[in-house]
Amino acid sequence: MYYQLLSIFLNALSVLLAKVSFSRVSENAFLIIYSLTFIALALMHARLSEMARYLCSRNGMASVIFNTLGTWCFYKGLEQLTPGTHSFIARSYIIFGTLISVLWFREKLTMTKLFVLLACISGVALSSLPDATGNVTFEAVMFTLLSSLFFALNYAVLKKKTADVHPCAPLGINGFFLLVLVSCFAGHQGEWYFSEIAIQGVVYSVLSAAFIFYSMFAYIKSAGSIDFHVATALRALSPVVVTLISLPFFGYAGGQLQLAGEILVIISIIAMGMTQTMNRRVS
Repeated sequence: MYYQLLSIFLNALSVLLAKVSFSRVSENAFLIIYSLTFIALALMHARLSEMARYLCSRNGMASVIFNTLGTWCFYKGLEQLTPGTHSFIARSYIIFGTLISVLWFREKLTMTKLFVLLACISGVALSSLPDATGNVTFEAVMFTLLSSLFFALNYAVLKKKTADVHPCAPLGINGFFLLVLVSCFAGHQGEWYFSEIAIQGVVYSVLSAAFIFYSMFAYIKSAGSIDFHVATALRALSPVVVTLISLPFFGYAGGQLQLAGEILVIISIIAMGMTQTMNRRVS
């Protein structure tokens, strides 16, 4: 539980720093710095042989693909959205996590879980409506939804096999694959540029990557010792933390419908946690 809560806080700080850095460096430049930081930090904690062993494991390649695509989609969406709006839309993770828990882990779809699912779908839909900034576009929403799907699939793979995996091994491999992916896009789009205040952007990018690295480290560390449904519920607390931290910097641009959607997402989070607690008491 401690690792999951630490992961949520570090993730919120990372999202805020990433959004700030986008005003100073291009998105592709940010992701290249992000990837290099991941590789460097991973090599400080894990050996190349461990990374190679993970990559060649039964679920390693699937995890790497899901996480790499999820990370790329995540920041494509964040570039256009405010941190709070992005985080609430990203809670579609609950939707995908619930479906995976039923279809993959064969957990029973109770009426309470169905309520959570419908509440979250409604909340995410309302959170995706245009706001006062005019940045809540269909493209941004779709990238954010895809990132949630890929991250949910990644966690499901990690849940299947984590006992003999060093937490930094998948992170290092993910950094390498993301670097290859982003380098291809950056070269094709010609977006290697840095602005005149690039030094600040580099610093923010490195700090953002470092925070998310250790957030994911804590996330993976607890993956094998916590229920899939509990982990999904805890991760869903992230938008509340992100919104509170980012309010002094970005304010709140949502209207009444967006606020209603965010409340529905929070209700689905609380309902999910209560469901798990009641199930444990019964068992």
